[in-house]
Amino acid sequence: MKHRIIKYSGVWAVVLSALLHGRCSAQTVNDVYMLENSFTSVSTQLIPYNDSLLLNYTRWDIGTDKIHRGWISFSTEGIIGRMFDYSISGRNLYPGFRSLLLNNDFIYISSQSGDTAGTVRSHLYKCTPAGDTVWTREYESPSGFLGARSLIAHPEGGFVLLGIVKEQAANESDIFILRTDTSGNELWRKIWGMPGRSEEVIDVKHIGNEEYIVGGGVRIYPPNYPNDDMYYRGVLIKFRNNGSIISKEMGRPLQTEWLPGYFLESESGEIITPSYISDDAINSDQRKGIMFSLDTALNITSVTHIENDFESFGLGNILVLNDGNYLFWGSKGTISPVVFQSALFIKTTPGGEIIWRRTYSYPGSEISVLADAVELPDGSLVMCGQTRPPQKIWFVRTDEYGCLVPGCQYIGVEEVSSPDFKVKVYPNPAAELLYIFNPSAENLPARLINLAGKAVKTELMLPAGGTFILPLIELPPGIYFLQINLPDGKVVTEKIIKQ
Repeated sequence: MKHRIIKYSGVWAVVLSALLHGRCSAQTVNDVYMLENSFTSVSTQLIPYNDSLLLNYTRWDIGTDKIHRGWISFSTEGIIGRMFDYSISGRNLYPGFRSLLLNNDFIYISSQSGDTAGTVRSHLYKCTPAGDTVWTREYESPSGFLGARSLIAHPEGGFVLLGIVKEQAANESDIFILRTDTSGNELWRKIWGMPGRSEEVIDVKHIGNEEYIVGGGVRIYPPNYPNDDMYYRGVLIKFRNNGSIISKEMGRPLQTEWLPGYFLESESGEIITPSYISDDAINSDQRKGIMFSLDTALNITSVTHIENDFESFGLGNILVLNDGNYLFWGSKGTISPVVFQSALFIKTTPGGEIIWRRTYSYPGSEISVLADAVELPDGSLVMCGQTRPPQKIWFVRTDEYGCLVPGCQYIGVEEVSSPDFKVKVYPNPAAELLYIFNPSAENLPARLINLAGKAVKTELMLPAGGTFILPLIELPPGIYFLQINLPDGKVVTEKIIKQ
């Protein structure tokens, strides 16, 4: 089976498949191809390493009902180098978040596994960059459920694993934080939680010599649950080695407002975290993105609205760029008449003023999201995430302005006005991928037809003010026409040449 990478002129978009079996075994491949429907895959983390990038993944093989965890190395030009899989006989490996770590030229990955009896354990692996396993460690709880989500190195040596612990038959979960020595041997663990709630965690950072900050959310169950709706709130927790805990919830009472769990320390020592707020309905999908600033005691000092309309699905992560500005990312979409969600990333000043914002979507997927991003030395951006259905890993590299279409930073987003409306496509002629930039403020349906008038690509949805990534590699060379339906019923046509 051939592997293929979809690539053009220094910017590329890739969907991964056929992740390899065998724990920490390596194989070199030249290309990447579209994901098969028998797999569903998730990626949540990117890490720069020398002249390459590392990508973590979780893959569910539907045919065998087997879940795998691992990581992939690839160059900044998108060429896959190695794929590593951490299969455990008789167990499934479940998703993690910040579960990949580089430390002293070794690669560490945390994971959680479940067996047929329902027991969930946490794992820590140490591997060399060449793919050799140095050691593995396993951690469990008397309750039968201990699931690791994130991993960091401790500045005094060793590691910290973060995750959830719960009774096997219970809905409620608590947070655990587990400290190890340099060989992965457990030194201590602490557990935090409250009755009638499920605490959920994503990220952890070490601050000073004694403190850890944990970000995530909490599901709050009312007394009459499940007859009454539960709701979500964001939570930040500060742990100390001596066992003391400070916790702060984010959001209004009895509202669904979720803090995704990622955050950073600003130069002033404040904690900056992206999130979203909902409208007046519990569990509503109508949300808008915001940025919290908190002091060292986790008191909110400011709330900045990054996305001001309630069509936004919110912001999920944050990165400080080399110029001192912030990059937020997540997803944006609508739920009526159908779910349509595009990957969203926004560059702002530290004060929350938008410099630019970009959205991207992939054909055949109702939902395209971004989970992590890194900035390369030349200012270009590489981001990973998922599209679904079916669920596929994808990652994309843009220029320093977040553009796949060169010059998109000069194109303003306006209301559709035919007959003056015109999309920007790049490249044209195209060999493998066509990037379609929609400058209108509305999602626009489109299709691609050949010279005979036959539709070869249908049900395309160009995201408002965003870029649609259209694969052409399976089409024969020739002339095609991109037909775009405007809200007033008119159709705009763009000529496309497939090389």
